Amino acid sequence: MPTRYSRRAASFTASGWYGRHWFSRAVFLKAVDALAEMDIIDGLLGFNDRRNKKKARQSRYWATDFLKSKFDEFLGGQVVERLPAERPISLRDKDKENISLEKMVDGQYGISMPEYYEMEDRLNVYNDFAAKQEVLLPLESAVVTYDFLLKLRLWYTKGMIDLYKVENWEEISSHLILYNYKDTSYLHTYRNTYITNSKLNNKYFNTIPLLEQLSINGNIKKIQHWNIPYNKHKSKKTIILENFFIHIKWNYVKRVFNNSTFLDGGRCYGNVIQSLPNRSRKIEITPLRGKLLINGYETVELDYKSIHPSILYNKYLNMKYEGDLYEGDYDRKIVKYAFLTMLNSKDTDGTRKNTINGIRKKLYDEGCFPDGGLTDENLLKLIEFIEDKHPLIKSFIGSGIGIQLMRIDSDIASDVMENLRIKNIFASPVHDSFVVKKQHEQELREEMERCYFKHAGYVPMIDKK
Repeated sequence: MPTRYSRRAASFTASGWYGRHWFSRAVFLKAVDALAEMDIIDGLLGFNDRRNKKKARQSRYWATDFLKSKFDEFLGGQVVERLPAERPISLRDKDKENISLEKMVDGQYGISMPEYYEMEDRLNVYNDFAAKQEVLLPLESAVVTYDFLLKLRLWYTKGMIDLYKVENWEEISSHLILYNYKDTSYLHTYRNTYITNSKLNNKYFNTIPLLEQLSINGNIKKIQHWNIPYNKHKSKKTIILENFFIHIKWNYVKRVFNNSTFLDGGRCYGNVIQSLPNRSRKIEITPLRGKLLINGYETVELDYKSIHPSILYNKYLNMKYEGDLYEGDYDRKIVKYAFLTMLNSKDTDGTRKNTINGIRKKLYDEGCFPDGGLTDENLLKLIEFIEDKHPLIKSFIGSGIGIQLMRIDSDIASDVMENLRIKNIFASPVHDSFVVKKQHEQELREEMERCYFKHAGYVPMIDKK
């Protein structure tokens, strides 16, 4: 697991953390660099973006194969894997600190105890179902960021994923065929059939999972120790991963509620699929979620289009908005990010200061810059444009209603996941979108429409990512 450390002189002063513990910067950095030169540790250097003081990252180091081999000799090759969380529901206060639910009483946080236990049981059943799915990510060649490599490394050290090296892509693509039974598909070869005891009515099969099949044939080999390639050039932001096969073992989710109440938030977080990058804000990378295999099948991702503004119109105003919610005088992405920020921001003092600052940060982070720049005056014009385009929901802007809209969209997502699970269809949530096997695209679309209509009263717009 990567360990963070500082190379800044200020951290070693009398008031700095290292200084208070009597660490000398010269000695400390010499020791770290010497360990790196001896191939005992490896790492990445941090950075400090002076143009944006909030954007910074400390340097990190981690054990190399050599050091791990020494621990393997001592521990006998034991591996500690991460276990599923005991409670699938988390409630946080306004400072995002977890609140203990051990002594919760009925109605204490805006929810009855029967409702809470039903929600908890539903997530536990879903997580048990998700744990049985074989989720794989083949990467013959993919452009990824160094930040993603750090995340990949963290998952690997926590036992959330397994990494494999592909020996022969041609063998994988030309000699394997999909086999479908009861919505569980695995692969077998033309030359060696591993499906036995089959009956004419296709009722019973003993199948070999894709991962095991590929391992048996020697087409992939498990990586026992993996170190991130060292980024010697700070300006280099991407790297090409070739001949990788990733087994995603951590498909569990938990619902996170906010502001000390079960009426706010509630979205699902935690699974690896959700954290796979499909885009980067400022550089070109390979979309990874589109390469996923679930039980041997290719996947598809469907997304609710403009879900929060749509819920406002459908549920709060009981009407359907005709046209594109984000279309107008500005680039569509700019309007979208600004609009959603306006719904999430809260201006308690009657000014638009929080909203303007929130929009500025969001547009900067997303790499979207309107004509005229990110000045207060220009962003105020953007806000006024959105208010003129949507006068009926003007009163919701700056009210912080976004966190309540999350509760509604999370309930919709929970129903979609549960209803598909009952049909033996695994749907992995990515907030307001879902990843399923391609063959289940229509079932997913119908369930998304049905569940949205249940909570908002209208038929939603759904996109394919």
